[in-house]
Order: sequence, then C-alpha cells, then structure tokens
Amino acid sequence: YAGPRRAPSFLQDLAEFTGGQVFENPDANALRPTFTRILAEFRQRYLVTYSPRDVAPGGWHQLRVSVRNRRLTVKARPGYMRGR
Repeated sequence: YAGPRRAPSFLQDLAEFTGGQVFENPDANALRPTFTRILAEFRQRYLVTYSPRDVAPGGWHQLRVSVRNRRLTVKARPGYMRGR
C-alpha cells in the first residue's frame, strides 16, 4: 500500500489559476460526501462577470476580487491575458 494518491501538481496549479478546486477521494466511500459538498457549494455560488474597458492590449492583467463580508470565501482566477 503506497498510501493516498495526491493529485499531480499541475492539476493543483490549474485549479488555482482558474479559481477552481481539486477534490481528492482516496477512498470510494468518500465519494458521496464529497459530491454532496460540491453540490452544496454550487448552490451558494454567484457568478460575477467583468468586461474591461480602456485596458492596454497584450499581456497579463491581474484581477482582485474582494467582498465586504469576511465570512464569505472568494474563488477567482488571478487575472487574464489580453491579445493585441
């Protein structure tokens, strides 16, 4: 037994970059509670869109999303690339 498998680091990086999350299930019995947790999280989500204006073309543009209510958790990607 090699112990629980961890998600490859590129999956963790991808999830962080896109504002997502990796859910690991080393035990098949944990699948139902994990799925229930994901569903509960989706029921509490808001989608905020952003259409930049007067942004310099090309390159990386950092985003920062914050809320006044500190009990809330913000999951957002750190920025976006803009073409020419």
